[in-house]
Amino acid sequence: MENFEAGDAAETVEGTAAEEPAEEATAEEAEIAEPLAEPVTLEFAQWWEPELPEGSFRAMMDEFERRNPGITVELLSGPYSATREQTVAGAATGTMADVVGLDGAWVNDFVKQGALASLSNQMSDAGYDDSELAAQISLDGATYMIPVVNFVYPVFVNLDLMEQAGVASPPSTRDEFAAAAEQMTDPDNNVYGWVLPLSLEQPNGIQNDVMAWVWASGGSMMADGQPNLVDNEDVRSAMEFIKGLYDAGLIAPGTFNMREQDKVEEFTNGRVGM
Repeated sequence: MENFEAGDAAETVEGTAAEEPAEEATAEEAEIAEPLAEPVTLEFAQWWEPELPEGSFRAMMDEFERRNPGITVELLSGPYSATREQTVAGAATGTMADVVGLDGAWVNDFVKQGALASLSNQMSDAGYDDSELAAQISLDGATYMIPVVNFVYPVFVNLDLMEQAGVASPPSTRDEFAAAAEQMTDPDNNVYGWVLPLSLEQPNGIQNDVMAWVWASGGSMMADGQPNLVDNEDVRSAMEFIKGLYDAGLIAPGTFNMREQDKVEEFTNGRVGM
């Protein structure tokens, strides 16, 4: 087993151009590859199987195995946080799974450790036309991650707190969000309008909870494949908006010590409105 055969799947935010729908081949019509000379088992570590309807992800692997005789996929499934911890440990010890579901925020560190194989090389060796891909995550000209899902970052709202505070409907603009957060904030009862996890221990809050404001406005922190933060009006606007909420006391205390799971617990326990 090669420890560095990893990194070709991820959950990330990407835009895709609309195209005319192609006619899809049925499972029966799909091309079947030549059987391998020797059977191979691929370990696939991810957090998607537990989040999808029971049996659906395994069914996709079964279809892959049917089309690729001689390859068996062993799913290593767990919660997001556990998958991340196992992947970090595996990267440090050279024991990562063959295929790994990635969060885009992990890629840079893993590439620096030499833990991810270049998918550019893999696709070239296989003669795969990468123009068929909607997006690729690359560093220094090499692809290390291929997004498998495109999605928005939704606003989750506690409807009970919203009703109690007199908020008529979930916010759809920044002004409405700020107004709703102010109405739902009740420090005397330890209730706040929004929760923002910015712990450096798990810094994905920057991606999921801060950059979402930039992306929702059509902005980006990148330009020509490189970070673009200086004089970036989209980023500046989002930062000023969030700072305004923080300075106004509308964000739950402990922002700089909170992790993703802390955010979820604050929300599920009714201590934050959004």
